[in-house]
Amino acid sequence: NSFFIIFQSFFIKRVIDYFSCINKDFFCNEVRNILTILQENFHTKMTIGARVYYEKFLLNYNFNTFHTQHLKSPKKIALCISGAMRGVEWELNLKKVIESFQFDVDVFLFTWDSKFLWPGLNGAGGNWAKRLLDETLLKSIPQEIMHKNNLKQYFPNVFSKLNQEYSVRLDAERLENINNIKRVIIENQEDFLKKYPLDRNNLFINASKIWYSNYQLLKSLVQYEAENNFQYDFIIKVRPDVEYNINFSIDKLEKLYINDLMIKHHESLYGGLNDNFAAGRRGAMEIYLSLWKYGFLNKSIDFFKNFPNFNSAHNLLQQFCSLMKINCICLESNTIKNFYFVDFIPPNFTKELKLDCKRIKNNIELEEKLSSSIDFLLKYEEYSKKGQLYNMVNKSCGHLSYKIGVILIHNSKTFIGILGIPIKILVCLYHHRYRTRHLISKNYYNCHSETIEESFTYRLGKSFIQASRNWYKGGYIKFWFDLYKLKKEYKNKKGK
Repeated sequence: NSFFIIFQSFFIKRVIDYFSCINKDFFCNEVRNILTILQENFHTKMTIGARVYYEKFLLNYNFNTFHTQHLKSPKKIALCISGAMRGVEWELNLKKVIESFQFDVDVFLFTWDSKFLWPGLNGAGGNWAKRLLDETLLKSIPQEIMHKNNLKQYFPNVFSKLNQEYSVRLDAERLENINNIKRVIIENQEDFLKKYPLDRNNLFINASKIWYSNYQLLKSLVQYEAENNFQYDFIIKVRPDVEYNINFSIDKLEKLYINDLMIKHHESLYGGLNDNFAAGRRGAMEIYLSLWKYGFLNKSIDFFKNFPNFNSAHNLLQQFCSLMKINCICLESNTIKNFYFVDFIPPNFTKELKLDCKRIKNNIELEEKLSSSIDFLLKYEEYSKKGQLYNMVNKSCGHLSYKIGVILIHNSKTFIGILGIPIKILVCLYHHRYRTRHLISKNYYNCHSETIEESFTYRLGKSFIQASRNWYKGGYIKFWFDLYKLKKEYKNKKGK
């Protein structure tokens, strides 16, 4: 009996292999009994060979029977965007991502309640310069400091400064200017890091953030489908800080099989999968977006054993898709063009550079070796100072005095506006207390904001606050005299 099974399996294998190469017309309805034999004699025992040739027979049968035919769908597409908003012009970048798709999409967004003016170096791979420097600076950076490890070795203080993320509160109200957004999830990153036992020193901590945000997006999408009594046919997953060159149509998506995933293997990381872009039918994308859930449920599997911490990013994704029998198909061309590094604001590292240079000067040989690197960092230091003006405005406008001054000026022109001032000031106080927890670190820039603090708006608000604190001593009466002096002083300055 065992000899017959061996002979039968050998015969079926040779027949399928032969006609796969010579004549696919062989795979027609008349010979489908081969599938029955594979299923009954082999497939029930879950033998690998039977599974392989069962799938190979169907692949040829489908090609011979249906050729390039595929089922049409209602073409409902969800665009899932997750990740931190980076750069000053994050809103413009997000719009560009959405507008890069030349067909209708419903947008689902997950982000943190901070926008990152500087992303640090942890997510930049080994070559930090390639991602974070503009074209001009990239051409001039010496090889000695192009890699993170070398920068850390030769300029440890500069590295420590550049390796920190710097952020301010996300002005989420600007999302109202973007069309087609169906659901928005905004969470506090610090709360997330506290909720889960994450190792903050883990090189792949950003991978944990990605898989978590992907799963939150999926749950939001499923809820939206249930509320509106339909399901999306396709789901596309992208990042908000990457520029895309989308060169495929909906017809291309409809040619995908149920377990196909349009995702690219990473050229330089042993075939790991690039997580910047993924697209597929709903079933395949539901699996892709659920990696966080499967990690929680399957800690016995090696690459999930440290959940919610991961020991890789691209390799983990490839292993997960392989385990779930997801077919990763190649994109027609390179979809990802470049990162939005243009409006990142590097922190001022003047003090740190002086400390490193002082140490290097004690070693003549090292000083000669790193002379071009020092020149470059001095040049980059000047470039980084462009961010000081932005920070000055941001910090000064964040002062409660400035905010209240704006309210008083904008609402004092009409009777209705005057009546609404107390309510608007109370709302301002509430938001100010919340926002101060998310303001950028004072050490981000070594600059001051005297110019704005001397403005009429700022001084008006400051005077009103002082009056409120001393209301029982006639503070509000004094405020009117202070207002008269301020207006007179402002008119005199304006007339000069």
